Amino acid sequence: MDWRASPLGPLAGWPQPLRTAVGIMLGSSQPMYVAWGPQLCLLYNDAYCQILGARARRPERILGQPFREVWADIWETVEPMLAAALRGEPFQVEDHPFVLQRNGYPSRCTPAFP
Repeated sequence: MDWRASPLGPLAGWPQPLRTAVGIMLGSSQPMYVAWGPQLCLLYNDAYCQILGARARRPERILGQPFREVWADIWETVEPMLAAALRGEPFQVEDHPFVLQRNGYPSRCTPAFP
């Protein structure tokens, strides 16, 4: 991956907190992502590929790209959740279904949020 072409810039310039978060995420067997910086640039582990569906076949189009662009189809739903988290506010969602366009057709899923 040529990170210089992404909004995150070259890997050598990534701050230590981002490197630490990515290290933790990559070491997990659970689907995880990091949304970093003002654009919420998306980084994810291998387990998250199942959630991405067909999008994961072209990681160069997903890795380091703004969350809003990667998940445009659910942005209106998740943006308030992400905004609350960025403000340091807790939130809880139970049985909140999403309809994702991840394999070329609408797919309903109900992720679990802590």
